[in-house]
Amino acid sequence: MSGRLSHRQHGRLLEAIQQLQRCRSLEAFPAVVNAIFGELIGCDSVSYNDVYPDMDRTVFRLDPAPPRLDEFAEKWKRHGHQHPMVNYARETGDGSAHQFSDFLSRQQYHALDLYQDCFREVRVEHQLSISVSASENVLVGVAMNRERCGFSETERLMANLLRPHVSEAYLTLIELGHLRGMVHDLASALDERGEGSIFWSHQGVVLHASPRARELLAAVFGWRNGRTLPDALAKWVRQSAAGRAAGTFAYENAGRRLVARLARQSAFHYVTIVIHEEVSAIDPALLVPMGVSKREAEILAWLAAGKSNAEIASILGVSPLTAKTHVLNILRKLRVENRTTAAVMVHEFLNTRAARH
Repeated sequence: MSGRLSHRQHGRLLEAIQQLQRCRSLEAFPAVVNAIFGELIGCDSVSYNDVYPDMDRTVFRLDPAPPRLDEFAEKWKRHGHQHPMVNYARETGDGSAHQFSDFLSRQQYHALDLYQDCFREVRVEHQLSISVSASENVLVGVAMNRERCGFSETERLMANLLRPHVSEAYLTLIELGHLRGMVHDLASALDERGEGSIFWSHQGVVLHASPRARELLAAVFGWRNGRTLPDALAKWVRQSAAGRAAGTFAYENAGRRLVARLARQSAFHYVTIVIHEEVSAIDPALLVPMGVSKREAEILAWLAAGKSNAEIASILGVSPLTAKTHVLNILRKLRVENRTTAAVMVHEFLNTRAARH
């Protein structure tokens, strides 16, 4: 007998889909999914399982959690191969909603080690589950559990109607995680070169600013991790994006000069802004008191000026490998992890020196 949804159930299903779409991180996804199914279907407990070897990801969540969740999870791993719905989904690729009674009699279910050692303890007599195959070796499963009564065909229908939206939300969050990683890697690469990156939407919102970008905006504009750009920079970005401004923006304050350029304008209404500090050549002799040699002081002066290893090598007439070796030695002596922090340390040292004189 097939189920049918009432007008109220249709409304609840739409609300559940909207909740899925509002989830913005893979870390929050299991709790969101469990809460949605628990409310939509109505059950004693809900479990979420996610095994994704390529991401080294294994997630098991049971709400409400039993007193010894880790012990329960170990038992599940030991006897999971007996689970009829999991086996069916893996063999057929059909992850639609099924329950124990579709495959086993009550007596057969109770005879399983899976029941005796695992499910009996948490009083799972009836289970309705769906699964989502995100790729060939990934199986995301959601199971709704009850002790007293089985699940109706209408509840099965609701689970099946929600299932493709769970799949889409999961894949979207996986992709979003990859994109966030790419943004982080891009920002880190620019920071290593002494440049900062800003992702800015056409609505005037700063979507992301790298550590170097935040440091430069704070030093030149007094910016404090706001959601909007400083007025002068924002005005230039809008005009430049519209093709009505020069290719670069320069702003000087407190003895520091910031230069910005648009690296890319996206069709999705955001721009990528790259900024760096343009500084005059520093006298290397002033940097020797920082604990570096004369040759290292030369390297450090150009590093603080925002030059890359290749540029420093070209300026000083040495090989890029030699320049890199000097930079690594400088970072070790200054006890810092990267060239951006070393450059900041140089400017702080020179500012302190100037204040004393």
